[in-house]
Parts: sequence; C-alpha cells; structure tokens
Amino acid sequence: MNSDYSKKQIWTVFIVALAAAIVFFQVRAEASRDKPTSTVSMHFDLSESFQSVDQLRTSSPVIARVKINANKSYPYSNVVFTLSEASVLKVYKGQLGKQIRILETGGSYEGLHYLAEGNAVFAANDEAVVFLEKYEGPVAEDAYVIKGVYQGKFKVAGERLIPSSEVFGELQSIQSFNDLQITK
Repeated sequence: MNSDYSKKQIWTVFIVALAAAIVFFQVRAEASRDKPTSTVSMHFDLSESFQSVDQLRTSSPVIARVKINANKSYPYSNVVFTLSEASVLKVYKGQLGKQIRILETGGSYEGLHYLAEGNAVFAANDEAVVFLEKYEGPVAEDAYVIKGVYQGKFKVAGERLIPSSEVFGELQSIQSFNDLQITK
C-alpha cells in the first residue's frame, strides 16, 4: 500500500512538472514571437535632403509636436513600414486635428527590426517635433510622412531635442526648441 501511494506521488509530481514545463516554454515562445531578434539596416537615396532648419521649414506644410499612442508595422512590396497613431500636442505650422497617423519606413516585423539609415521608427509614448507632409500612395490612407524620411524628426527628451541619425549640416546640431526656431 505504501508503494502504491509513493507511485501516485511520483506520477503526480511528474505530471505537474511536465505541465509547468509546457506552460513555461509556450509562454516564452509567445513572448519572443513579437520581439525582434535581428536588425536589418536599410540604405537608400533620399529624394529630398535638407541641411538647414530654414530648408526644412520652407518645404514642410505641417510642423507639429506629437506624442505616439500606438503603432503597427507591416510589409508592403517587400519593404516594412510602420503606421503610428499620434496625439497632436501643438501645431507650429499648418492645420491638424487632435489625432494624426504618421507613416515611416522601417519597424519590427516577424522577428526582424528594420532601420532606415540607422533610424528607428517611433515607439509608443515617444514625443517629437516633426516636419510633415500629407502622404499620397498605396501604403496607408489618411497619413502623413516625415520630410526627408527621417530628417524632419526631432525626439523630445525633457527640454532637449534629439535629431535623427545621418542628418547633416545645421540639422545635426539641433538640441533645443530654440535651435528649431519654435517655441516649446
């Protein structure tokens, strides 16, 4: 009788341990499914390039400060794009509603993280000053794009502004709202 009881205990412990292992590995696999594991750097020629704030401002129909609420990356014609939903905090030029959508090249898709010229796309809760124009094309509807792909994007970090990688001239030295000649 003692041996039957001992076998039952061993089988119970074995079954509980097996179930715990299955749950552990399933949760781990699910968690890693949405996280990028490798980075793909995308390099391309810009159709429009800027070296000064004046060039960027003159070329941009819209300048705004935004906060990213959420985003989604997806492929279109073998290129990954990210569409971000953003709240408009302040408009410096042009007219916008309270919410806009911003389309960027790059993002995270199927375990890969795509960077356009070393620049990551917006993440949830990012805040930035962006120089925008209305997007016209097949990738997204009712969206804006950043002028110069990434050149018109300045992330807000407290009182500082951080320009994107691979910008040139005056744009690489931008550190404040004053440098952009706009008020906070």
